[in-house]
Amino acid sequence: MKITYIIIISSIVCLVGGCVIKEPPPPPEHVYTQGNVTLKLKKGVTTQEQVTEAFGAPNIVTQDSKGDQVWIYQKDNMTVQSSENNSYLTILLIGGQKGNSSYQQSSQTMTLTIHFYKNGVVKSFKSMSTSF
Repeated sequence: MKITYIIIISSIVCLVGGCVIKEPPPPPEHVYTQGNVTLKLKKGVTTQEQVTEAFGAPNIVTQDSKGDQVWIYQKDNMTVQSSENNSYLTILLIGGQKGNSSYQQSSQTMTLTIHFYKNGVVKSFKSMSTSF
């Protein structure tokens, strides 16, 4: 009888353990910051494959006047903050109300332009960030 229980419990544990589904990791977030750009990109060293690993696929791929490939990355970020503070006071039939509210919005854009030699190695790069 003990052996039957052990077999049943072992079977259940194996079945439940086998049913665990592991979620895939979230895709990497490609951070376009000045610090990350200077860490990841080296003129004459970094390849297109390494750029793709670091920043993902470019938003625009084009060619310059010399026929070299140019990749352009652009990331826009908008932050909105809103707050409201209301208070109400009642004393018998006399009441009062006070309210404050605020709204802030900021926008930030990062543009990264990378020029490649014909062999796919970084020739030059420029990044620009604007905030308002």
